[in-house]
Order: sequence, then structure tokens, then C-alpha cells
Amino acid sequence: MPRSIYARIEDRGEEDRLTEVLVGTMQRCPALCRQLLRSLTDLDAEASIIESQAVHEQDRPDIDIVASAPDGTTVRVLVESKVGSSEGHRQLNRYAELLARLLSEDEEATGILVYLTANEDPKDEPSVLAGIRGRRPLFRQRRWADVAKTIDRCLPEIPETERALARELLAYLEDKRMTIPTHFSPQAMLGLSDLPGLLKLLDACMDGKPWNRLSEI
Repeated sequence: MPRSIYARIEDRGEEDRLTEVLVGTMQRCPALCRQLLRSLTDLDAEASIIESQAVHEQDRPDIDIVASAPDGTTVRVLVESKVGSSEGHRQLNRYAELLARLLSEDEEATGILVYLTANEDPKDEPSVLAGIRGRRPLFRQRRWADVAKTIDRCLPEIPETERALARELLAYLEDKRMTIPTHFSPQAMLGLSDLPGLLKLLDACMDGKPWNRLSEI
């Protein structure tokens, strides 16, 4: 049985805490795990092994998942999560190379590298997969907000036994501000279209005092 989710996050940085809570929830909630896996990879697969910080030679991706597709073939997923830090030197490229080596051991397997970030951090897929010999893995970019959106959407669909833990994970992501929308809403765009006018209105209502004070700082 996996360790307590809360025991996992002792003495960890925020990035590792989010990863450990996500992994612990996926281990305990197979229906939710399948939905999250589909959201992260665009493939329908059922996970059999989910590990965090698994060591592979010199590398240690945040999440390592072994899953089975409906046709019985293996799906190997490596997830690299970023919250406040940036990608390490050739980090994604090294993980892509690791996946390629794992794929060489199973000709029918599918490999997917997922880059999961809090903020927008677009990567060039050809650069990530550059220099790989043999079969190349797939590359996906996702945001933590996408994880939260998937949990919220599938709550009515998953078994009652999984909903309490799924809600806790969603609440945790909300507490950590990982649920901020990834796209501007029409309402936000409408507000931005008259931003100068809005600032003038605020200045008039506040008699200019906040802005004058800011200019003194």
C-alpha cells in the first residue's frame, strides 16, 4: 500500500509536494487516474505502475507511469513537472532519450513525455526530440490548470469512493493557485480593451491619491 499522501510531502518543496499529492491520488483512484492519464497524453490507457522520483541511470523524472492500452500494448509515460523552477540543462531532451531507450526494449510500446507546468512555457518539439535514435516518443505540453479542469469535469463520472479524495486534490490545487485559466475569457478581453479608461476612472474615484503615493515610492 502506498504511503500516506500527507507523509509524502514532508520536507518537500512546493514543486515536489504537488507531484507527490498528484501521484498519491492517482495510485488510490484508478478511475480518476485513467481520466487524468487521458488528459495528459491524449491516449486511453489504464495505469498499472505509478511512481514518483523513480531513478533511471542518471535521471529522475518526477512521475513514471506504466500503463496498458485497450489493445494490450504498453504505454510508458514520463512526466516532468515545473512550478517555480525552469527546465534543467537538456532535461527534456534527456528524458526523451531515456524513453527512446525504454521503447527499444518493447517494439509495440508507446512512449510519451509530458511537460507539466504552472505557467506557460512553450517548448519546441523538434528540439526536445533532437538527436534521438530509433523510435521517437510523443511529446505533450500541459498545465496544472488542465489537471484541475479534468478533475472538476470528471467528478460526477468517477465512483463515489474516489470523489472525496479527488475533491481534496482539486482544493489543494486551488489553494496553490494552480487553477488559473489558461486562456483569456471574452469578459477579460473586453475589460482589457478599455484598460486606459479604467485606470482614469480609478484615478478619478480615488482622487489620484494611490497613484501619487506610488510615484513617491
